[in-house]
Amino acid sequence: MGRLYAEKIARMSDEGLELTAVADRNRSRARDLALPYGAIGCCDPERAFEEADAVVVATPATSHCDVALAAMRAGLDTLVEKPIASSMVAAQAMVSAAEELGRCLYVGHQEWWNPAVQAAVDLVDAPTYFAGRRFCGFSGRNTDVDVVVDLMIHDVHIVQSVLREEPCSIEAIGARLLSDSTDEACARLVFPAGQIAMLSASRICPTPERRLWMHEHGATLCVDTLASTVTWGPAPFGSAPDKESMPSRQQPQIIEQDDLVSQLRRFLKLRKTRETSPASISALCALRTCLRISNALARKTNFNGDDIDRTPIQCD
Repeated sequence: MGRLYAEKIARMSDEGLELTAVADRNRSRARDLALPYGAIGCCDPERAFEEADAVVVATPATSHCDVALAAMRAGLDTLVEKPIASSMVAAQAMVSAAEELGRCLYVGHQEWWNPAVQAAVDLVDAPTYFAGRRFCGFSGRNTDVDVVVDLMIHDVHIVQSVLREEPCSIEAIGARLLSDSTDEACARLVFPAGQIAMLSASRICPTPERRLWMHEHGATLCVDTLASTVTWGPAPFGSAPDKESMPSRQQPQIIEQDDLVSQLRRFLKLRKTRETSPASISALCALRTCLRISNALARKTNFNGDDIDRTPIQCD
């Protein structure tokens, strides 16, 4: 992700962005990435901070908190790649530090900015059922966290942003196969008003897939973020389609856009207006749900709690 961010930033000079430094534990890799853009390549983040007024943190999730806190204390606005952190303690420390230091903290849930997702959230009214399938092959990357925090978090974030609340009940199953943490997982989330989300994620599947179905009023919206398509279809799961509602369905209008560029533009806007970013709070809520799923997997017990935060989740 660091390479992708560097490439996008370097191409957005007309929008006020300039790539000034790249930090990586591998000095040669940092220099190779920085050199084509006239930036400094180094292995010390503190050195990179001296060259910038904002930073993108695209390190392993377990180091997000340390790097982001150091950046904000150095006076830099900070965009952190998802997940916001690997623990709730770390995530809350980051949000608190941003408020105390007056810095802009933004969390990059890239899939939220996928053109298909943006089109879909404008079309749905009150979905009652979600089904998600997010599969990719094993790369050996991001194994510092399990597949729930690595991949499923995308769909958890989208579902919670649409419903604007967290689940009150969680059931989950999963398996460790190629790493020291869960590589495949399925979760059933039940929300306070009765909505259900059935989510599956795998990072060892040879055939990639990223689809999310949203069901409401006898029809289903299928969002394919790999193909960037959105399609209405009849109700699945054996129920009959609502013939009266289907013809009136608005056809999806996909606006072609680069999701990573859209994310960076949002970060730029928040830096200028100094608005509090709802993205950091929605990211924290998504992480909390994912850690509850991971806990259910580890303990082989379900989550049924009355201690959920019922504050409405704000969309970015």
